Amino acid sequence: MTDADVQNTSGLIIPLENSISGAIEFQWNPHKLHREKSIPFNHLRLAGREAPIQQYGCGDPQIYSLEFTLSRMNRGDHWVTNAVEALFRLTKPVVGQFVRRTTKVRLILGDAIRATCFITKINVEYGPLYNPKTLLPYQAKVRITLEEII
Repeated sequence: MTDADVQNTSGLIIPLENSISGAIEFQWNPHKLHREKSIPFNHLRLAGREAPIQQYGCGDPQIYSLEFTLSRMNRGDHWVTNAVEALFRLTKPVVGQFVRRTTKVRLILGDAIRATCFITKINVEYGPLYNPKTLLPYQAKVRITLEEII
């Protein structure tokens, strides 16, 4: 990937549950992507032993944290607010017959990352420019955290 490709890299968050909302496409300029995975070990404490024995239990799921911009360039006046509302709808549980479970989404970042996840945190900052007549934002900066479904 060259610096020229960075400006054209796009990302998608696609709902995998009963068409809760359409796919959310965004311009992803990959300045930072945080990818985290914890690997906890169980400590077996045995009588008479100086130190515990470490035993692998199971790894935690990967956590993705990223920031991207939603812009209404070449789109309708309500596009930014509709995209943000669609993201927030994806944080609500899917109601089944007996259970409420997380809404599965597919995270796609360019050609590099494709993961099935659920959203654990969203932080949205609107602005800096607004339409003077409708007061609708031209842009929104979104910080999102997703947990991979294993």
